[in-house]
Amino acid sequence: MSDAYDVPGGKLKLKGVTKKKGASLVKKKTPTKEEVPAPKIVLPEDPRTESQKRYDEIQSKREMDQIKKKASKSHKQKVEEFNKYLGSLSEHHDIPKVGPG
Repeated sequence: MSDAYDVPGGKLKLKGVTKKKGASLVKKKTPTKEEVPAPKIVLPEDPRTESQKRYDEIQSKREMDQIKKKASKSHKQKVEEFNKYLGSLSEHHDIPKVGPG
């Protein structure tokens, strides 16, 4: 009685492919640093137009100015300015009392 899975063992072989004898016996010479050329680094061109470059430059400058402005004040100064601002608002902005009494 034969099994339903009667499969021969071993490696798969491709038809028409032959292994060259002696190819594994030849050692390859490893190149030295002087023989290997240094890889060339090619930077891609900037696809932006001149006006886009200027716009980005101005935006980064404004951002840096804002960061410097915010970093120049201490927390105490910021709280004092905020309280002064709230004090200058009209009664319309006051929080109405809710509840009895």
